[in-house]
Amino acid sequence: MTVNKDRVELFAAALESDRFKQCKGQLKIRSQWPGPTGIAKEFHCALGVATQVALDNGLWEESPWVDVWSRGDLNPAVAEWYGWGGTNPYLGIDLGSGEEENIASANDFGLSFWQIAQAVRAKWLKDEG
Repeated sequence: MTVNKDRVELFAAALESDRFKQCKGQLKIRSQWPGPTGIAKEFHCALGVATQVALDNGLWEESPWVDVWSRGDLNPAVAEWYGWGGTNPYLGIDLGSGEEENIASANDFGLSFWQIAQAVRAKWLKDEG
């Protein structure tokens, strides 16, 4: 499967933006209490950001009946949208375990969205020479 670099760029840019607040262990968490602003807060893990970016950029048109939030990893339709071969892609980084880390483990280990975006860029968006 060939990675869609334009779509992966959208994901990396979203991670680098201020749009998303980070959480661990779930794709998306929505606070039950909206607070004084009247706006409920949403938090995403890095895979949740990937999911939201896919939804915002055409996944629904391609797969209108996909339930993307009921998993702990990417829905296969989301992974396919990016051209990733699995539902929790490996980043090519080692956080001290001696093993290559995937996106979810990097997020839950405590890497910031910006750090994950840099790993995404290094793995899939670097110039091929």
